[in-house]
Amino acid sequence: MKVKAEKKDKKIYTYYILPLLLIISVLPLIVHMKVDRLTDSYAVYFWTGNEVMDFFAYYKMQWFLIFTVAAITMAIYYYYKGYIKVKKTLFYIPAAVYSAAVILSTFTSQNTTISLFGFTGRYEGMFVLLGYIVVMLLSVNLVNNENQAVLIIKWLAVSAFIIGIIGLLERFDIYVLTWEGVRDLLLPAEKNGMDISFLKDIRAFYSTISHYDYAGSYFAMLFPISVVILAFVKGRKEKAAAAMFSCIMLANWIVCNSRAGVVGGFVALVIIVIMFRSMIKKHWKISLAVLSLFIIAFVVANVMSSGRIFGRVGSIITDAVKIFSAQKYEGIKDITSDSNEIRVIFEDKELKIIYDDKTIKLKDENDMDIPAQFDGNSIKITDERYNGTTFTVSNNKDDFFIEMNYASLKLRFAVTKSGLRLVNHRDQTVNLEPVEKWGFEGLERIGSARGYIWSRSIPLLKNTVIAGYGPDTYAIHFPQEDYVGKLIAYDTISMFVDKAHNMYLATAINTGIISLLALLAMFIIYFVSSWRIYYKSSFNDKYSYIGLAIFAAFVGYTISGLFNDSVLSVAPVFWVLLGVGISINDKLKNKTELNNK
Repeated sequence: MKVKAEKKDKKIYTYYILPLLLIISVLPLIVHMKVDRLTDSYAVYFWTGNEVMDFFAYYKMQWFLIFTVAAITMAIYYYYKGYIKVKKTLFYIPAAVYSAAVILSTFTSQNTTISLFGFTGRYEGMFVLLGYIVVMLLSVNLVNNENQAVLIIKWLAVSAFIIGIIGLLERFDIYVLTWEGVRDLLLPAEKNGMDISFLKDIRAFYSTISHYDYAGSYFAMLFPISVVILAFVKGRKEKAAAAMFSCIMLANWIVCNSRAGVVGGFVALVIIVIMFRSMIKKHWKISLAVLSLFIIAFVVANVMSSGRIFGRVGSIITDAVKIFSAQKYEGIKDITSDSNEIRVIFEDKELKIIYDDKTIKLKDENDMDIPAQFDGNSIKITDERYNGTTFTVSNNKDDFFIEMNYASLKLRFAVTKSGLRLVNHRDQTVNLEPVEKWGFEGLERIGSARGYIWSRSIPLLKNTVIAGYGPDTYAIHFPQEDYVGKLIAYDTISMFVDKAHNMYLATAINTGIISLLALLAMFIIYFVSSWRIYYKSSFNDKYSYIGLAIFAAFVGYTISGLFNDSVLSVAPVFWVLLGVGISINDKLKNKTELNNK
């Protein structure tokens, strides 16, 4: 009878964490096309087409909310059945503050619908953000024994293995998502048979994650987890399987080409080395062999990516050198318009384009004529300071345009009743208004233009101390009309900036600085608790190993978050793991206190 009761209890413990298992395993694998019809004025402004195709976010959002509601329902049911007790934890306070800030930001937002359901292609609205907190707290309270923790890791590993295989196949020009049978599953009925070969991009990393940066955040969690798994599994077959899994996670961590992921994963590995310092010293030969295996995998992965990996990693150092040695961008610094004159300002010179009485004049900063060759509708500057800048003049009925070509840059200006005006990517004439910015002057291009994005995002914080602009409304409030800034950062004025490329900055803008402080409070409390536990741990049980694995994953994700955004392909996994990590820490802390009595 006792054996049957134990088996029954074991099944029940599995049943009520099933939604959490689905969130960390099935959810990241969901890929299905959603066609967003762009009818709202904001959407029409941001895109030139009338629809956007989303494969990776909308249905993940739907299923995340479904799984979350299922988790809540099962938790309530088993709570009243007596299988679950609500734990006492400090995390309720910052979680409540964060949730309140999210709700306040939503209902004070000028874009309530977007705040509730999320922005096109992202869908991290209020319901999803609150869902993250809910699944974290449910994980804290539902995961109560070692078997459940092991189950969480196993389901996560199976999902990561599938994602990793799909990702590695892409490196060999094998795109699983574009296979005919798979493609038909991804497309809605009205798009059946549609060509999705645009997913075949050797420079990108799709798998089921959607972007190499987000894959970087994912594998910055999974590779450290795999390293810890390799350390605690027993038996030859288990060790071999763990080693293979770890190599696959390592390869994906590297070949996805995410510098943010590399940095996050590296810091996570440092944490593991510190916590395993005694074990590494004791088994230094095995540790050296494992390190050699990882180095070989790194080199092979670099060859597979045609050398791009070493290039991407090297660019981290290059960007750092630019910051600390004042190596700055030397192209166009600013463009201003005043009546019939356009001023293009460089580091050491100016180019004035003057349209007067149907004549184009070119002058420098001293109002001296710039020598140029005029040939019909073409003009070429012969002054060496301007690197062969050319102009093309064209007419369209009553409209008169001047196209400027400087290096790789192309700019169009229109002659209007108000004077010369820039023509944007939607063929609209626009005024060049000054845009508020902070820092990163001349460093706009560092970190794939993160310097530019952050410099234009930081000024938005002055309005978001208590409440933010609204969940997932970042793209609406970023100064998209900053054409000069985009030209400096991207060599084009058409770039649409929809992400802060910094999870913490995005939080402060979308849901307020108070919400960010609450988020940081949760992270700091967990980090300090984990450090104290695992720094002194002897790692004599699975609980300790799994706890360390989750701690390392936490570090990998939160460090990557300094350069990456929260997305539905990755964030739900993180929040479930964080909750499990908190629960394990609570168990280990209580165990230590009991042993010390």
